[in-house]
Amino acid sequence: LGVEFRTEEMVYNTDIAKVSQAASSGLAGSGAVRQGDRDVAAFAAEVNLPVLKSLELNLSVRYDDYSDFGGTTNPKVSFKFTPTDKLLFRGSYNEGFSAPTLTSLYAPNATTFTANRYNDPVLCPGGVPTADAQPSRDCGIQFQRLTGGNTALMPEESKAWSLGIVLQPMPSLTVAVDYWDYTIKDSISTIGEQSIFADPVKYAGLFVRCSQAPADRRAAIGACQNPGTVDPLAYVIDTNANLGDVRTSGVDLQFIWTGMATEWGRLNASLRGTYVDKYEFQVEPGGRWYEPVGNYLPQFAGPVIRYKQVTTVGWDAPNMSARLAHRWESGYRDQNAQGAPFNVAPFNTNEVGDYSIVDVSFAYTGVKNLTLALGVLNLFDEDPPFTNQTGRFQARGYDDRFHNPLGRSYQLSAKYDF
Repeated sequence: LGVEFRTEEMVYNTDIAKVSQAASSGLAGSGAVRQGDRDVAAFAAEVNLPVLKSLELNLSVRYDDYSDFGGTTNPKVSFKFTPTDKLLFRGSYNEGFSAPTLTSLYAPNATTFTANRYNDPVLCPGGVPTADAQPSRDCGIQFQRLTGGNTALMPEESKAWSLGIVLQPMPSLTVAVDYWDYTIKDSISTIGEQSIFADPVKYAGLFVRCSQAPADRRAAIGACQNPGTVDPLAYVIDTNANLGDVRTSGVDLQFIWTGMATEWGRLNASLRGTYVDKYEFQVEPGGRWYEPVGNYLPQFAGPVIRYKQVTTVGWDAPNMSARLAHRWESGYRDQNAQGAPFNVAPFNTNEVGDYSIVDVSFAYTGVKNLTLALGVLNLFDEDPPFTNQTGRFQARGYDDRFHNPLGRSYQLSAKYDF
């Protein structure tokens, strides 16, 4: 049994006089103070039931009461069945609840530049300026977007289940395969600038013209200082929002081998991998389902990697150890959405290659309480695979979410325990 009570509070003070002088902060018009608080009380109960010598059940339930979102009860049930000492079956089902963080609710709204260049859908549709347009203001530029908290957010809810098998044909070898399936409702994220500009009709309510913007925020936006006879685009709203649902499933793989101890030490090896079979999401509740597995989607602002794994080979001796680790991720179809002159093959048909990196490390513990370690990351000095994505702003030619641009790097450390 367990009980919990906590109080959360967030206060964000903005010096209006200073941020008004620093237009790049984007905080003009955000208000001097943004704050929120909540109390959370919870009760949890868990029971482990050895139904049979070979069958074990685990039942648990948790009740949370949020002062700002009310109460929620979420159960979990899992089992472990071991018909022999070499075979194990396991599985679980659980429900989840995640209230929006105070930051996602109350963070100040700020206007910042979009990562990509776009056209004003009214004054420069399709990149063609109208008679009233100013191309340098309305065509092919980085517009402003409003980011930050949203007090209208609702909680996320989830359901998940898994089923797996573990084989141990010999004491030194373990192999495990687990299938998992998750569903998240009312996922909290942002719609994303690429989705907003890709469908200005659907998201017309997110385009704010200078005449619609608050006076203090309008005063900090350059486009609104020279409107001419038209009403320029001030910014698009891309604050936190409850999007649609997410459905994903896949398989986790695990292989662990431990060699026999010898006078020279003991060898070991392991492999851990994840294969994503499905990842579907909606940009808005009840909307179209998108599938970004192995494919860069603008609605997702990127891809979902289909398969990734880490393989490790190690050697352990009484006073020293060594490790070699290989990290591998599968490639995917690139963004391929650049404008002229890059909207022709091969620039718009790129396939991002697989990512393969080898790291090595060595540790010495022959001196009492002292650990000396040496490591080489990216041993073969591999470059990240090329990508033509443009959404990562200052990361061009590679995607910093998946690939490291650093070449061969060295690490040296010493740790002494007193």
